[in-house]
Amino acid sequence: MDESEPFPNSMRLIDQVCNQQTRDWQAGRQTSVEQFVALHPELSASEDDLFDLVYNELQLRRTFLGDFDLNDVEGRFPQFAQRIARQLRLHDALQSIRESGQSFSETRTAGAPGATTLGLASGQMFGRYRVQRFVGAGGFGVVYLATDTQLNRDVALKIPRVDDLPELQQKRFLQEAELAASLEHPHLVAVYDAGQISDVSYIASAYCPGKNLAQHLRDRGQPCDVRTAVEIAAHLADAMHHAHERGVVHRDLKPSNVMLTSKPCGDLPFTPQITDFGLAKLGEQRMRETSTSLVMGTPLYMAPEQYRGRGPTGVHTDVYALGVILYEMVTGKPPYEGDNYYAVANAVVRGQVVSPQRLNADVSRDLAAIILQCIERDPEHRYANCADLARDLRLSLAGRRVSIRRPNAWERFVQWANEKQRVYEAGAVACWLGVCMVVWMTTTNVGSEFLPRSDDLDRADLAAEHITAVMIIVTTVVPLFLAGVAVLRDKIWGIYLGILFAAIPVVITILSISEDPVVHKTVYGNNFLARFLVFTLVFFTHLLLLIMMTNALRVEWRERRLDRRYAESVERIDDSGG
Repeated sequence: MDESEPFPNSMRLIDQVCNQQTRDWQAGRQTSVEQFVALHPELSASEDDLFDLVYNELQLRRTFLGDFDLNDVEGRFPQFAQRIARQLRLHDALQSIRESGQSFSETRTAGAPGATTLGLASGQMFGRYRVQRFVGAGGFGVVYLATDTQLNRDVALKIPRVDDLPELQQKRFLQEAELAASLEHPHLVAVYDAGQISDVSYIASAYCPGKNLAQHLRDRGQPCDVRTAVEIAAHLADAMHHAHERGVVHRDLKPSNVMLTSKPCGDLPFTPQITDFGLAKLGEQRMRETSTSLVMGTPLYMAPEQYRGRGPTGVHTDVYALGVILYEMVTGKPPYEGDNYYAVANAVVRGQVVSPQRLNADVSRDLAAIILQCIERDPEHRYANCADLARDLRLSLAGRRVSIRRPNAWERFVQWANEKQRVYEAGAVACWLGVCMVVWMTTTNVGSEFLPRSDDLDRADLAAEHITAVMIIVTTVVPLFLAGVAVLRDKIWGIYLGILFAAIPVVITILSISEDPVVHKTVYGNNFLARFLVFTLVFFTHLLLLIMMTNALRVEWRERRLDRRYAESVERIDDSGG
């Protein structure tokens, strides 16, 4: 094992390590899993990555030594005993599928989430399908371009990684795949066949050689034209309504599952088609199994109920995903982002999203309302079905009134007040008001030295007035400023402090409105108008800050409630994934 040899940055660590281990064995160095884990301790943090490395060594022992001691491998890694046995059974099943003396070859698929997957060689027969070439891989397994020898047509042959799932889930996967094969719609990629060959599950669907929507958005590097985005979303909604009417739910809609074929469709230069029906449940299970390391992809398009584990997933789940896809098309980014699965889950459960109209001025109020209704946290508040969504999308294109009720002014205000940004604004106002108070009182104190004084105001009174001003600054204004700084640094005690020191001037002003000013008599004297203006300014600025701080406290309490819900969601995800 050459520790000095750099790994290419474009490859995942597990792929790099498995490739290095293979090169070591080819060079006669029988490096073990333990050696690589000692060199890269982070591998042990992911159960899937560690299993891939263990299985890679097992296959290398079989290839180069002609045999291997399964008990030895299971003794070193007892947590993988059952999983290794299932994987070997799948491998043996693939080896048993032969035609014309051809055999399967064991290959690694670089870049796949599960680094070790069983591959088919070019020209190999899998049942009635002749493999042409490898196309790609994902969390579900591998995809090949193949030829259906009975019907003489190209198909996308998908072999999912279901070998290590419980038997009941494997059966459900096949049932959903077979049900998806009954769907016929111009915006659905046709599923021709699904089943098992020698216990190896597969799905054969129409082969779409074009880009998918994710690649299209990435190549553009900017939001789609709003009209184009709405037309795409309307077609996808039509397709999903067709599937829902026949009892098929996708559950894993995302841009990479929307193919853009070369055939024009209306004003579009391509035809959007949804693919990967039947793989959704499998993808959802895979995502939970690898939730600690998964970045981007499926979680961005999952509905809150999928994270929470509450209630069934169904039509509302697909409506949510369509809303997220449309949001991303018109703004250039998804409504929720995060560095990992749990960060995205936290954002989705909180449900705070910026209106797409604020990110793209070309988005109309009606379209923004449609998108926001699609991605409502509560499934009952979303569109009841995709047909209603498609209808509203087309109405918005035509400039006609859509069916959904727009939020009234009060609802928009509540939504605005609930945003986390309001907390930081309260902190900023507290700092600004503190600085203004210090500048005002200092300037007035200095200026009073040069103003004509009344005969009854001697220098001792003026000194006492200055001392009073300094005491007010030290005991009230400075703490208010520090409270604002604390709020900006996400310290909740700063909010409590801000409420206290914003309330003090309000109360004092109310109690002393009819009395002489406590400070700056030299400036105001008996001038009622001046005194009224000063009292009014102090009262309303601090009252506004008091309201803002009180709202900030309410928002923080709300955030903490959401944090508790999020923690409960994480526990349920961990329980279901474990």
